[in-house]
Amino acid sequence: MSRIALTFAVLDGGGTAADLGFVFAASVFPQVLVMLGGGVLADRTGRRPVMLVTDSGRLAVQGTLAAALFTGRPPLWLFLLLSALLAIGGGFFSPALGGLRAEIVPPARLPDANAMLGVVQSAATIAGPALAGLLIALSSPAVVIAVDAAGFGASVVALARLRVPPAGQPAHSPWRDLTESWALFRSQTWLWVTTLQFALSNLLTWALTCRSARSWPGSIWAEQGPGA
Repeated sequence: MSRIALTFAVLDGGGTAADLGFVFAASVFPQVLVMLGGGVLADRTGRRPVMLVTDSGRLAVQGTLAAALFTGRPPLWLFLLLSALLAIGGGFFSPALGGLRAEIVPPARLPDANAMLGVVQSAATIAGPALAGLLIALSSPAVVIAVDAAGFGASVVALARLRVPPAGQPAHSPWRDLTESWALFRSQTWLWVTTLQFALSNLLTWALTCRSARSWPGSIWAEQGPGA
């Protein structure tokens, strides 16, 4: 939902295709940079605390953006800053979520849990943009961002009620954990090939998508005026 709303918010605020590209880049690169370290941190401090902190932060970030959109047209630097902060939260949250499944699900039921989570995520990926488009048509991008913020709030409540065993003492240094994790990543052909596939997909599709998105609202403004 938020990516669709962000597109309309930047373009409705007078942003260019390049501006939108910068905002999307700010929502990707910080996540990539902190993801490995986020996994190491979750292993040492506990996955649930990391997820609670990051989703509380993302709730505040999206709430701030929603408030800014409700009150006017935020400057580009604010979009960039909040997108980067949201991406950093995702970089810490995603590795913790992957490890949390093994902590709360019996090993024999882990395939079922992974399948269920995959179905839910896929359904949300399909339904989210459609719902975002409907809400934007009926209201504004600010409403969609506010709904997204509420989703992080629901996550915080769910995590607060979750009971997870405390994290054990680390056996190795953080640097050794990172080295071993990278070696394991490189050894799994299916994993690095899939990662490369998604990287190329983002590179070859998102730039064209941003360009098309800019030309489509522009044609509407040309016909109906900027206040339409």
